[in-house]
Amino acid sequence: MPNSAIRVDWPRCPSTNRLWRSSRSRGKVRVYKDKGYVSWLKEAAGCWLLQRPRGFKTIEGPYETTIVVTPGRRDLGNYEKAISDAAQALRIVADDKNCKRFVIEYGEAPLGMRIIFTPLDT
Repeated sequence: MPNSAIRVDWPRCPSTNRLWRSSRSRGKVRVYKDKGYVSWLKEAAGCWLLQRPRGFKTIEGPYETTIVVTPGRRDLGNYEKAISDAAQALRIVADDKNCKRFVIEYGEAPLGMRIIFTPLDT
């Protein structure tokens, strides 16, 4: 069965500016995931488990991503990184470097964001 478009509804992710934190201790810099980002990743994983289509197989090759975000105060450019990284971590896509097209727009999404991953013909 070939992959078709995969749709997943997630709550809004943190801004790209809020994904990583750093601290300095004894002259060494430690970089780590922000507490809010870790919480969002867990929530996104739970949503994916509930919405994952039967027979789903990871998108191995090129794909495009469409994101619909319920309007808010944040600039649309702050959504891509968290979504791409989560999609790879959850094995929705094998590697986020295979995304050949990315569309993001305001619209209505039940949980805040609707993401559609569409495999492309190779």
